Amino acid sequence: MVVVEGGTFKFGEGKGYSQSYTHDVTVSSFYIATTEITQKLYKEIMGENPSDKKFTGDNYPVNKVDWSKACEFCNKLSEKEGLTPAYKQEGTIRIEDIWFGGVTEIPNYIYDPGTVSNGYRIPTSAEWEFAAKGGNEGCKNLTVFSGSDNYSEVGWWQDNSAIGGNASLHEVAQLKANQLGIYDMSGNVGEWCYDYGVPYGYEYPLEPETDPIGPAENLNDSKIYRGGYYSTYDTKGKVYYTDRMDPTTTDSTIGFRVVRTIK
Repeated sequence: MVVVEGGTFKFGEGKGYSQSYTHDVTVSSFYIATTEITQKLYKEIMGENPSDKKFTGDNYPVNKVDWSKACEFCNKLSEKEGLTPAYKQEGTIRIEDIWFGGVTEIPNYIYDPGTVSNGYRIPTSAEWEFAAKGGNEGCKNLTVFSGSDNYSEVGWWQDNSAIGGNASLHEVAQLKANQLGIYDMSGNVGEWCYDYGVPYGYEYPLEPETDPIGPAENLNDSKIYRGGYYSTYDTKGKVYYTDRMDPTTTDSTIGFRVVRTIK
């Protein structure tokens, strides 16, 4: 893991582009994993490897992990290393299937930034973006993607990921790192963040925020994921771009990395 020194930045701002909700956000210092969680580590902690069988290998990013399983992994890794778990498991998230009917429930994990936990967790959307931009120094000279204006230098996406003619995942840390030494924050797999997603047209608060964790409630049955992935177009890999997904989703395009609060 590497240290991301805390600072204030323009959340939602890209190189030459700003989202409608761009505003000042301050994040405290934190540690972040330099790579996405690998299948080897996930299996060691969870006892299974749920990843797509087309993309398996110790150093490939784990995938087909829903949001809840990512949080569960964090708590188990914390316990293994003698750290205080960052999450409290409390209730469930209920997702209604509007197309086929029925309800899916997954355990809900609560993170309170005011706690003294030193355990692992998935990043908030603000932490993820700050790290992807390269922290304080990177935010002074933004790049389009995490570490470069050239996507193919730093990330696997639809134009460079193909193996045998098919878009493919790749082992972690095979391309250029960003300014902080972090790999694959653009491309390879999209990465779960803690925050709930919001519906289109949602009015974000535009006043300055400190260590935001997103909406306090489930507004549209989604969680944020970021960074783009191996089989999609370049916009999703841009450092400002935010996407959302049903948190019960298990797909080869979604994985995660971990952070820890510096206490």
